[in-house]
Amino acid sequence: MRPIVTEPLTSHPLDDRLAAVRELVIADSLTVMDDPFASTLFDAWLPLWRAATWPSIAMLPQVVCEAAGGDPQRVTAASAAWQHLYLAAKYFDDIQDEGCRPCRPEVSIGLGLLFKAQNLLTTYYPELRAADVTLELPRILWEASRGQYADWEMSAATTSVATAERWLAQAHAKSGTLLGWSAGFGSVLANVSPEQAAAYQYFGERLGILIQVADDFKDMWSVNGAKPLNVAMSSLPLCFARTVISEREWAQLQLILESVAQGNEEALVELRQQLTDWGAPAYVAVIAKIHRQQACDALAEADCPQPDLLKRLLDQIFPLSEIEGLSGEAFL
Repeated sequence: MRPIVTEPLTSHPLDDRLAAVRELVIADSLTVMDDPFASTLFDAWLPLWRAATWPSIAMLPQVVCEAAGGDPQRVTAASAAWQHLYLAAKYFDDIQDEGCRPCRPEVSIGLGLLFKAQNLLTTYYPELRAADVTLELPRILWEASRGQYADWEMSAATTSVATAERWLAQAHAKSGTLLGWSAGFGSVLANVSPEQAAAYQYFGERLGILIQVADDFKDMWSVNGAKPLNVAMSSLPLCFARTVISEREWAQLQLILESVAQGNEEALVELRQQLTDWGAPAYVAVIAKIHRQQACDALAEADCPQPDLLKRLLDQIFPLSEIEGLSGEAFL
């Protein structure tokens, strides 16, 4: 069997904070050097570590702790646990988007990551059990699972589409609750007040929703084209369109979506044009602005010492310049 460490640890220079997280992951999770499961897990982390910058969503607890005036070193184990959860969520989301096939190894990897994350938290932060911080994670994972299922249920529909309100509810459950927990945990480790921790948690929730808004916008208007029909039906632009067009227009749009799903490039151009004419990009911009502003307001409420550090995360997800520059002609 091949060893777990498949490349030198120095081959990708990292910020000291991320390097400390990686060392903990290796020491805590990958101690059996000839274990093929552990080896596979290490390979799963490599792309995350290679692409990591400071600040980043993958380091959310540490970023929040530092922004709140805490000691980033205290939150190393929490960031390691968060990276487990972050990768697990990505695995399960990819499985849903790509469709199920028998015996997908990603299922085992995802479950392993979830349980290891919980083990890290209870091992390294036993004093926080009384505050229900670590014990809150199972409920958060339950909510995220409900959101993931709601997303699948919406995308599986071929003749109907959810309302924008339902889309926002599933985005909050699927992504908002998880990032909210992560941000809140990081702030608790900075010894903030309960009221401030709640504000940081709210910031994380808005951050998570903004990720989903940005993803749906980019999926529909990116150079790579829209996603297949079964995913596009659950996108925020289409949820909005369904509320403003007539039944006749909706029937025509469904025909266009079917052509898009079959790889028809002309249909994709027509889809984008129709959504633009109905004001979908502008609507997405409004939703993005609302959640971005709510995130910034939460930082002010928390009296965050370094708010710009966390606002940089908002810019990484959906830059304000892009939001304000949304216009029909720019995305055709």
